Amino acid sequence: MDVSIITSLYRSANHLGGFLERLEACIRSVESRGYSAESIIISNAPTKRERRILDTVSDSVWWSDHSRIITAERETKRTQQGAALVVRFRRSHDRDVHSSDRVDPVV
Repeated sequence: MDVSIITSLYRSANHLGGFLERLEACIRSVESRGYSAESIIISNAPTKRERRILDTVSDSVWWSDHSRIITAERETKRTQQGAALVVRFRRSHDRDVHSSDRVDPVV
């Protein structure tokens, strides 16, 4: 390969069709100058709509010869999940109202 185009997509369904048309035009332009070209498309946590579009593209003979589509799922492992908010009730020994301790939310 003379030219590799690597791109990453995230929540791009609304613009994916136009992007793929421009990417194909770019690859064809590179090849018309005597170079070989490929694209590597990394789709991060694709929506169902994005999957349908990319599946249609990957079924095309031209695209299957010129690109690789990689899907990267974004799933949180159970051990990585934490409480979003922890509330602790407490009372001082003299029963006055005090500000609470700092709370660190986990996102």
